Order: sequence, then C-alpha cells, then structure tokens
Amino acid sequence: MAFDIELIEKADVLRIWPEIEHLAENLQKRSYGRYLTADIFNQLVELPYFVWVVREEGNVIGFFICGINYYPRKTYLDLNTLSGLRLKEWSRQALEIVEDFGKRLGVDGMETSTAPGLEKAWKDVGFKKQFVTMTKSFKQEDLEDQETHQSYLLEVNKDDLLKEVANGR
Repeated sequence: MAFDIELIEKADVLRIWPEIEHLAENLQKRSYGRYLTADIFNQLVELPYFVWVVREEGNVIGFFICGINYYPRKTYLDLNTLSGLRLKEWSRQALEIVEDFGKRLGVDGMETSTAPGLEKAWKDVGFKKQFVTMTKSFKQEDLEDQETHQSYLLEVNKDDLLKEVANGR
C-alpha cells in the first residue's frame, strides 16, 4: 500500500502541528529525557530541519524529520526522528523519499540513529550498522561533585565556559 508522504514547508508547520503533536508526545516518552514535545516543535519551527507528514486516506499516521550533518569530509542527510502508527509499513517508502531528496540536495549519503526494531527492516534496503549508541546515566549528586572537580581542573568558571560555548567561541 502506498502512503501519501508530503514535505511540509516551514510556513505550514503551525498548520500541521495539531495533527502530529500526539505523535511528538510519543517521541518524548521514548527519548529518555532528551526531548520534550516543545523541543520537537522548536526543531520544526526554528531549526533548519525538513519535516514530512505521512497520511493514509487523508489521516495523519506519522511524521519524520531530517537534518543535514556536516562532517569535515562528508555531508549526510540525517533521518533523525520518526514517529507514527505502523511505522514498519510506511518507513520503506519514507526511506525512498528521503534518499531521493538527499540525492537532489547532493549530499554524500544518509544516516539514522533509530530504534533497534528498524535495524533488521532497513538492512535489506542498504543500511548497515556502523555505530552503536550506548548510554549511561549518572546520579545527580555525582554530577555536582564532578562539576566542581572539572571547574578546578579546567581552572575556569563553569558558567563562563557555558557562555563561551553558547556564543560559539
């Protein structure tokens, strides 16, 4: 079955947001505290990301977001966010659209950091595992001790350091 997949213009993001907000809330739940729904909204409105909406019989059943990752020697279209109902059914069609879009942009390839369930499904369309993302959380009190130690080691005020980073220096 073919799904209707539409690239949304930045000017139209506010129009479609009510249709995809509940899907963004699902992303918040699966992000392990990395995102709030408002952060995803901010990506769509403020950042240079591309957003597609997936429809079936006129009803929104999913969406996905891409950005461009610039490396010193390569440029990749990053399929960084997918959310929706029956993801495995429409994700292949979405990949085809993103690949065509990336080729038209002239990037070197595409990459994704995705749910383990899609690794097997996307392997036979050319994706191969190159990296594994693993995480380890720290207790909050450990972070406070580490920040004090890091400030001493760096011999800078951590607030000044954050200001420097925020200002791109």
